[in-house]
Amino acid sequence: MERNNYIDYAKALCIAFVVFVHTGFSALNNILLFAMPLFFAATGYTFTIGKRNLKQNIILRFKSIMIPYFLLMLFYTLIEMLRANLFGYGDARVAYSALVNTVYGSGIFPFDGGIFDSFKEIMSYKAHPLTGIDLILPTNCHLWFLPAMFTAYVIFSSVVKIVRKNHLSKVLVVIFLVLLASVEVVFPQACQLPFGLGRGLIGATFMLFGFWIKDYKLIENKSGGYYILTNALSLILFVGALYIGSNGSAFVSSYYGPYGVLSVFATFIGGAAGVWIVLSLCMIIEKLPTKQIKKLLSYTGRNVMTVYAWHMAVKFLLDAVYICIIKASDFSVLDGYKMGLMPQNSMCFMLFEAIAVISICLLFPKIRKNSLKLLNGL
Repeated sequence: MERNNYIDYAKALCIAFVVFVHTGFSALNNILLFAMPLFFAATGYTFTIGKRNLKQNIILRFKSIMIPYFLLMLFYTLIEMLRANLFGYGDARVAYSALVNTVYGSGIFPFDGGIFDSFKEIMSYKAHPLTGIDLILPTNCHLWFLPAMFTAYVIFSSVVKIVRKNHLSKVLVVIFLVLLASVEVVFPQACQLPFGLGRGLIGATFMLFGFWIKDYKLIENKSGGYYILTNALSLILFVGALYIGSNGSAFVSSYYGPYGVLSVFATFIGGAAGVWIVLSLCMIIEKLPTKQIKKLLSYTGRNVMTVYAWHMAVKFLLDAVYICIIKASDFSVLDGYKMGLMPQNSMCFMLFEAIAVISICLLFPKIRKNSLKLLNGL
């Protein structure tokens, strides 16, 4: 399949932003307003009507997204159950919690540390006594994205052809999907809808947005004035969405702000504006003579799902090394350890860790490719 280089560049930049945020650079948190939407929009952009029927599209996506998701969750669940038994808080409720989190597209928090006492101390730190969920060291809560991506794709591929020729239907379907996605905000007691449905609904709107960008040739082969005008407008919409979504603080700490449905619409508008800016930037990168940088971005973009699936696991291991070796098992460091993020006063380590996490994850496809070559040679 012919690839769009600038789409790979965009995915590479956004996964780098995500890793930096997850590593502890909370000052970059606002980029989540467009980083995750871009992955949805990229799927819509690369979608081709008529290449496969709806059933074939869904089966293909199930194989590429949901089978890896279930295998990862099974792995994490087994490790969590082992960890629960090692630290004495495990029973049947651990397995039940694992099942619930798998269905809801959330995460179980993995890895056993039975070798060193210091590592065991980290692993058992503030473990929840009832469900086995460790609230301090989640290393795979990011996997919500996979069921949300699948759910979004099912919705998107079901409606994209129907609304393709009618502009009013495009507007109505976006409004309808955003309103449905708002259920989790308007009715917080409903919590997260099963199987990533809430974020899948908003994800489907970004897939439609990405498809329409390509379908109407809105971004390719345009004049310089067109890019300047559209990006200036996009920047205004993006900044405005940040203020609406964050109650005026211009700091968005989640995908949904304090104004209910309005906040979800702001998320969509701001996310779409951010996606446009990133795609425009990557169109410029494509025209630059920096071959090595473009080669690295292209490789990262092609393997973005590998980085996304494993980056928190790799990060956790590096965190353990940081606390056990660099900090000489000083467990007071854990007091600043929140939601898997190292304390922000460890700036040098966070920078090193972000770069190391991306680099290590990018080795996985190389290792897999070389292993297959070796097996074929045998």
